[in-house]
Amino acid sequence: MIQIQQEMIDDNAADISQIINELNRNNLFATLLADALNDFFHDLNEILTEEILSDNDIIRLIQDQENENDENNNSEEK
Repeated sequence: MIQIQQEMIDDNAADISQIINELNRNNLFATLLADALNDFFHDLNEILTEEILSDNDIIRLIQDQENENDENNNSEEK
């Protein structure tokens, strides 16, 4: 089951990469969008997990990261 889910994720990632690569790089906005999307998906790859995350797991990870960022910003301001 996990292998099938991973194959689906890999297929979706390949499709997304192809769409990003097909953006018109002569258009400044398309270039900026492609760069932002590449950065976003690169950051997603840095989330290490041994299992497929549910929507709630993903939300919790983002909330934890935001809380950590807020704490770091508050400590830097003091």
